[in-house]
Amino acid sequence: MANGGEDSRALQEFRRNFFGISREHAPMPESYLRELQRLVGAASAHLGVVVSSNERHAYWIDGRSLGVLSCQGVTDEDTVITGRICQLDTTVSIAIKVAVDYDRIENSSRSGRALTIRFPDDGLIELDASPGVAEPAEREKTEAFIDHVLAALARR
Repeated sequence: MANGGEDSRALQEFRRNFFGISREHAPMPESYLRELQRLVGAASAHLGVVVSSNERHAYWIDGRSLGVLSCQGVTDEDTVITGRICQLDTTVSIAIKVAVDYDRIENSSRSGRALTIRFPDDGLIELDASPGVAEPAEREKTEAFIDHVLAALARR
């Protein structure tokens, strides 16, 4: 049983490293964390996005592949896990949108990119760092991951 506790602690450490720490980062199903840990082992870049206490998405780049693993649920009993791994060489199109949020009072603006990658099977992977989508620190992580994705796409 001690090993199970160590495994659980190791998974929670992995969760903190991947998704960060905040009140939105409620407990996550251990089955999701175990599968994610297996998939991202050799990843050169990754991004964890917590949509709510019940929904999260993990993205990673491993060589010429881009993966996403999503989870809805809080425990192994109620979890639904879906995902896909796509070869970047098979992308059909990449759309980039820049959203700008201008503050007239401060006379300043914030901007962020949204990247949509379309694959031959009409599948999409979307990454959004637009202002208002997440906290600034989370948006910065998404922007950095978008940079990794664009760099990987440029190396075709």
